Amino acid sequence: MSIDIKLHKNDLPDDLDLSKHKSLALDCEMAGLNVLRDPLYLVQISTGNSDAHIIQLNRETFDAPNLKKLLTNKDASKLFHFARADLAHIKHYLKVDV
Repeated sequence: MSIDIKLHKNDLPDDLDLSKHKSLALDCEMAGLNVLRDPLYLVQISTGNSDAHIIQLNRETFDAPNLKKLLTNKDASKLFHFARADLAHIKHYLKVDV
């Protein structure tokens, strides 16, 4: 099986619309599990169609409006690998509730 892996710097591109998918799989990478000490490095998203979108965040600004819009989209179900840690880091660094 071949997986289409895309690396995105800072945010999802404007022309990529993942919101049309009913469900998304997400996983975050952090330096550790302490939200106040260990920054959020990247967010990985898959639609389940042999794709992987890896968003390497700007750790100075955490400005990622396209990613934030997707994360707050209530029409798509989101499946997390370790939701408790991922959601805490997303809330703290990206300032959104998923």
